[in-house]
Amino acid sequence: MLTSSNTAILLSKIRPDVQRRVFATESCIQQTFSEIAIFIASSLADNIFEPAMMPGGQLAPWLGTVFGVCW
Repeated sequence: MLTSSNTAILLSKIRPDVQRRVFATESCIQQTFSEIAIFIASSLADNIFEPAMMPGGQLAPWLGTVFGVCW
């Protein structure tokens, strides 16, 4: 659903003899950025957001009422 319009555009604009290279390159780039995003999100969660959500943390007064506070 998310990439169907992108796929339709690529299928209509790219020559059939190079489509597999274009789709393979696009897939490789998407997977690379997905792995980078997972690494960044896990680092942020462990090193920034978890300490900030501890009792007395900077985010605990605002977000602690909605999400709860880490113990």
